[in-house]
Amino acid sequence: MLADDIVSELEQYAADCDEARDALVTALREAESLDRRAPEEKQRPVLEPVAEALQDWHDAQTKFMDAVGRSGAPNVEMAALLLKNNHAIETDNARRGLPGASVDGANQPFDVDTTGMRGEVLTRALDYLS
Repeated sequence: MLADDIVSELEQYAADCDEARDALVTALREAESLDRRAPEEKQRPVLEPVAEALQDWHDAQTKFMDAVGRSGAPNVEMAALLLKNNHAIETDNARRGLPGASVDGANQPFDVDTTGMRGEVLTRALDYLS
């Protein structure tokens, strides 16, 4: 069983991961029109939102995993199961592996569409991560 205070914390970090995923999907969709031939200063406004969303997701995942460590759950999988079954909290995005920004314990498949220009933009945006 997870204490109420840690459940609230885990729920917030899971929600933060969901928001960051949504922001990443939106940024990648907007980046599909990136002109590869444009100068760097024209590409930066397209690449930076992708990097920012990925960084936000990474930061929220790190906080989620740290909270799982403090929760007393034996592992991330058990914490996720308890959250889902006992509190109806989905943690899928908190557990997805992020390309170029891995977090220990995040072992679920990254399921964001990265075909075509989206994949190129994601790869190039990794250079902007802090």
